[in-house]
Amino acid sequence: MRRASIAAFLALMLIAVSLAPAHADDASDQLQEALKAYDKGDYATALTALDAAAALIRQKRAEQWQSLLPNPLPGWQAEDAQSATVSPAVFGGGTSVTRSYFRDTDKVEISLVLDSPLMQGIGSLMTNPFFTNSDVKVLVINGRKALYTKSDNSYQVMVGTKAMIIVKGSLMVGEDTLKAYLTAIKFSELEKAAQ
Repeated sequence: MRRASIAAFLALMLIAVSLAPAHADDASDQLQEALKAYDKGDYATALTALDAAAALIRQKRAEQWQSLLPNPLPGWQAEDAQSATVSPAVFGGGTSVTRSYFRDTDKVEISLVLDSPLMQGIGSLMTNPFFTNSDVKVLVINGRKALYTKSDNSYQVMVGTKAMIIVKGSLMVGEDTLKAYLTAIKFSELEKAAQ
């Protein structure tokens, strides 16, 4: 029975990948390799291929998230977005996507942290009234609850229960600039992607 459910899971993963654009990619190749190895009883190879496929899928997801980071504000420049994925074996896994923006000596960094089981706990802390203090204040910006940490010069906003946005500025960057970057984020698209 267990063997049949694992084979069904692998078949569903292959179907999901095959519904993507028609060209093969590394993730679908790894899923097919995992299914072939599983059918042969080579479970070690099947697990290795599944792990590789999962990592490749997390990378694709991170690339999608990169496109949701805002363009630089007028007078600012930006680096290309960077992403990192962490295996579920490390604190439950997750993905982070970061983009840095520059103007003279000022710097703003926007980070998205997602797909981590830790996000739900952090979201609970952010809604707890005892979490605020003289350094942390709760604000509502465009209808979204945000925490501003003065010592860190940063805003944190939860997107559902699966993602958090952090907009952090160097010491001389004003709150208005941070708010402008925060409101430039494509929240509606982030919410869809985070589901």
